[in-house]
Amino acid sequence: MKTLDEHLAEFRRVGFTLFPGMLNAAWVGEMRAAFDDIADRIPTADGIPPSVFVDVLEHQPRLVLRALANERLLDFAEMVIGPHVQLESITYRRTPPDPAAAGPVLGFHRDMFAFFPDDGVYHRPLLFNALSYLQDLTDDSGPLRIIPGSHMRAMRMTPEQAKQPHPEEVIVYPKAGDVAVFHCSMLHSGSANRSADYRYLFFLTLNHSWLKHRANYRGPVSQAVIAGARAQRPPPAAPARRRRPVRAARQLRLPGTGRGQLAPLDRRRRRRPHASVSKRRAVPGSRRPKRTLPCQPGSGCGSGTGPSRRGRKPATVSCHRWYMISGSSATPSRSGMVAK
Repeated sequence: MKTLDEHLAEFRRVGFTLFPGMLNAAWVGEMRAAFDDIADRIPTADGIPPSVFVDVLEHQPRLVLRALANERLLDFAEMVIGPHVQLESITYRRTPPDPAAAGPVLGFHRDMFAFFPDDGVYHRPLLFNALSYLQDLTDDSGPLRIIPGSHMRAMRMTPEQAKQPHPEEVIVYPKAGDVAVFHCSMLHSGSANRSADYRYLFFLTLNHSWLKHRANYRGPVSQAVIAGARAQRPPPAAPARRRRPVRAARQLRLPGTGRGQLAPLDRRRRRRPHASVSKRRAVPGSRRPKRTLPCQPGSGCGSGTGPSRRGRKPATVSCHRWYMISGSSATPSRSGMVAK
């Protein structure tokens, strides 16, 4: 048996890997027998039972959860996509016999969320499928066709070429219960069912949790499964309380204090206390007057006191002649105004 690391290396190199016997024979038999029971629950307009189901979890939760909760498959999904894996959909398909099929190839294609690859560059897939055929595949029942390495090759196909066998294709014959996992950008195709029996295919589609999903998980069974999983999840640990670092007081020499006295920083303004006021000029009529030096006596302009805002101390406001007035300029001085 290969290790998960060996499967991952093969997946990155080929774009495909096969897990033999991941689902046991008892599960395969029960799932095949459940198809008719699911079809009877879904009414159709023409009375013909559908051949494809998507919301299988609502109809067969016991069987679906046994396949979905496979630890080996979930571990591999996290290695391929990452820790945030989402169940995009669950598909159950039954292909009827078609002896008169025109060709053996149904059509090579890339899956949903695939991107056109770059030559020789591996990109982590946004989505991958995990297929399980519920019977052994033969040439009559229709094997799986893949083009190895096409997820890292800029290959293009016309609609006519996609319906023809490719010279580089590899035909895979999975057994009942095997799980085939392949990259969404790898070219692959099914084959026509020319046998006398139905061909059953069950597969899980997994993608990133931030992408959309097609399945409807708002049914009662799906909601009960989600609620049960959340109840078993351990509660998150309480985040550690982040303490603000205590800033040590600095030794400052302030006017009116003795040498060696400590004056802590002003946390609100993030600056050291200062004894003097700012010498920035104030714009006349501004809503928040700046603190400035008052006009000196004898300057001829007088001094005024600005209004108090939000309980602050009144701020001394300089006169308007400190600024450009009617196209003339003035230069302030401690003794008054000196006109230019």
